[in-house]
Amino acid sequence: MKLRPYQDRAVGLLLDHLDAYPNATPIGWLPTGSGKSVIAAALAGEMVARDRARAVLVVTHRRELVQQNSEKLPRHIHGSVFSAGLGKKDLSGKVIFASIQSIAKHASKLPPLSAIIIDEPQFAAAGYFEFAEEIRKYSPQVRIIGLTATPYTGNGTWLHMLPKHRLFTGIAAEVAIAELLNDDYLSQLVPYRAATQLDAGGIDIDQRTGDYAQGALQAAIDIGNTNVRVATEITDIFAERKSVLVEANTIFVADLLGTATQLQRTYRQGYAFDTRNSAITALRNAPAVEASLIA
Repeated sequence: MKLRPYQDRAVGLLLDHLDAYPNATPIGWLPTGSGKSVIAAALAGEMVARDRARAVLVVTHRRELVQQNSEKLPRHIHGSVFSAGLGKKDLSGKVIFASIQSIAKHASKLPPLSAIIIDEPQFAAAGYFEFAEEIRKYSPQVRIIGLTATPYTGNGTWLHMLPKHRLFTGIAAEVAIAELLNDDYLSQLVPYRAATQLDAGGIDIDQRTGDYAQGALQAAIDIGNTNVRVATEITDIFAERKSVLVEANTIFVADLLGTATQLQRTYRQGYAFDTRNSAITALRNAPAVEASLIA
């Protein structure tokens, strides 16, 4: 697996940090689009090469990420997947890819671990802390690394500065978006400010996750004809853009399907709508119009 220069640098910095600080649990701050899955696979491969007697666990909170991460592991390394959502519960790999929901209560069943790599640890920070504490009962020397584009919780607290359930000690590697843009790894974005604005002010923070309380968020934003107004604005964008991505929390997926239907009715061309990863992707001039939900 050939890494991009910044990926190779990030892997090296994280490994060097582990070597220099035996008790450290570092974070790699990596922007969206930088290839966290590739970096996680490279880190896992290096950890396996260093300690062939123990396995590496790569854990995250969504089955789509479990699948994506597992597909980046080099074929010469035996990997396995433990995720109820993917219909697999295999702990035989030298690198095990798991969802935290599936693996949380099975720490005692895991083989001895040399490392845990957490993809997007800002989600369920308290849950990951408790899981790590449980793992240390069976693998006391396990090293923990976090990889994320947002190393802070929903209320803006850095993960390595949390007053409670602090799992990480600091940021050991950082890749800037500017570097990816300057080196043509990311495309320049054309900003668009929508006329319809959503107000998230005053919404309670869920202390378990550090993110917005989902019920309160839905109640504050899912109001009246908001979806219709948003859908109408999106159709205006289609005149100049080939595709549009609408990002939303999982709790709004049903409403997104309603938005997709509105788009279909308002703009009578062929579009394919795909709601994977809690978003709508509308592809212009698609052969058919279809709305699909993949939870």
